[in-house]
Amino acid sequence: MLLAPLNVIEPISTLVTSVRVQGQVPGAHVLVISLFDQQVKASDIATESDQRFKLLPNITLTDKDILVATQTLAGNTSQLSDRLAAAVEQAPQSVSDIGYVKINTDLCEGEDHLWISNCISGAVVEAFFNGKMQGRGIAEEGVVRLRLAAKLQKDAPVSVHQMVKGVGTGPKSRIMPESLPLHCHNIHIADYPLKQSY
Repeated sequence: MLLAPLNVIEPISTLVTSVRVQGQVPGAHVLVISLFDQQVKASDIATESDQRFKLLPNITLTDKDILVATQTLAGNTSQLSDRLAAAVEQAPQSVSDIGYVKINTDLCEGEDHLWISNCISGAVVEAFFNGKMQGRGIAEEGVVRLRLAAKLQKDAPVSVHQMVKGVGTGPKSRIMPESLPLHCHNIHIADYPLKQSY
């Protein structure tokens, strides 16, 4: 049985605790390996063809790591593919290097999710309004869909920022929800191609 090479999904930073891999056969044993030190960084049995694999205990990534993945099933192992490898980026070491996130959702009153991009992969993203934190998540591959504890309200400013562990909190991106226009009554949140961990 010929097994296809696997694709390690970018971006990846030194903050991440899991790596997203695509192309594996459910039931195959997947290894995520660094070409830098030949060390196995993640290992598990695939349950999906697009899956996130947690880093092994006591494993962290460095900006020297270049990640590739293999799958083994019924004694057959896929070839490593440099073309499908993913370089690991160093997370910011200073608060001044933590940038603004981008709020992609059209903010209408009654909305209960936010789609946030332009994040550092692995950063914690938080959304605030009405004086409370209303949503929190991890920006896997630099994006995150936040489920809000309360629905957006007209004229209640929303602020979103990202945090880097051990460094600090970035600047706040702010936006004001609008009154619910007629077209928003029929809007449904898109099924974004995101493998989100909670």
